[in-house]
Amino acid sequence: MDQKLSNLVEELTTSGEPQLSPEKMKELKKICKSSEEQLSRAYHLLMAQLSQDHAEIRLSAFQAIDELFARSHQFRMLVVSNFQEFLELTLGTDHEQPLPPP
Repeated sequence: MDQKLSNLVEELTTSGEPQLSPEKMKELKKICKSSEEQLSRAYHLLMAQLSQDHAEIRLSAFQAIDELFARSHQFRMLVVSNFQEFLELTLGTDHEQPLPPP
């Protein structure tokens, strides 16, 4: 299941499409619903993708985080617990670590 989750996050965030695949997002949500451990793993995988030096990968990771954030209290708690890093990776609040160019 861990490998499937890793592959799914990789496929979602590296597709290069402006919108996430609804089928793959549905599958990701299903895996995340299966256990808190899987949800936590998805959070860490998405945060790793969010730190990539590639704007499209980061945008896709942000879109996936947004969907999970809206649906899961536990996921919201994970994001909020590390909110400073999330802001740095999405808004470029750290001048020593700027956002990648488009």
